[in-house]
Amino acid sequence: MNHLAHGDLDGALVEFLAVWRPRLRGPRWVPDVVPRPLRRVYELTDAARLATQNRLVAADALVVGAHGKLMFYVENQGVCRWATEEGDDPPVWIAWDWSDAVASWQPEAARLSEFVLQLAILEAAFSSDHCRIEMLDRDDGIELERSLIELPLPPWSWPVTPSRFFANERVIAFSSQADPTSLLVAARDQGALDAFLAPWADRFL
Repeated sequence: MNHLAHGDLDGALVEFLAVWRPRLRGPRWVPDVVPRPLRRVYELTDAARLATQNRLVAADALVVGAHGKLMFYVENQGVCRWATEEGDDPPVWIAWDWSDAVASWQPEAARLSEFVLQLAILEAAFSSDHCRIEMLDRDDGIELERSLIELPLPPWSWPVTPSRFFANERVIAFSSQADPTSLLVAARDQGALDAFLAPWADRFL
């Protein structure tokens, strides 16, 4: 991701979608209230088809709620929801207890421009025809992460804190550093996926 290395988050999003999700095309009408980083996701791709693990709220349903936030992303079992607010590059908030939405909003580490790129990477990995989810002991998980390049993006708090994004020239990965560590890894072809996983096969739980 050349653009990401130079701090160009919008360019990195465009570059990533062009390589990993080239068949998904926008543009879609997006309400004026939606901040530009999130607007770009809806303009560049078919949001309903981009998000196959969790759910992106449909563009025509993006509104600022009574809690003053614009909810845009929902975990697939309703465990949590993410929201943002107006601004050039506003913060992202996560709510774990939706029964008390106002009180339970907590800030994510990522700004919106970072979060939407992470969202695109996560959803591309889950929707890939060449992906695996594996569990490893914590120490093995840390060692495996060192074989990849950690992307210069803040960690997520879902599904556990910290959950981080990694890549190399052939794979993308999302690692949740619990004990055991959960690793989602995806490639654009099966050969690349098999080659990456083969050295670790005897360590998977």
